[in-house]
Amino acid sequence: MTVKQRVIASLLVEKAAENRELADKVGLICRLKQTEAMRKISEMKVGEEE
Repeated sequence: MTVKQRVIASLLVEKAAENRELADKVGLICRLKQTEAMRKISEMKVGEEE
């Protein structure tokens, strides 16, 4: 492996790690929104039953 290839490989690894971190954050936010939506729906259902 040449120096250039090594540098490119390390940059790709770094970029992949950043993307994974970003994906985790986005996934976490989506999950939070999902649970929030579920909670609101269940609250509305409870409200209708009263």
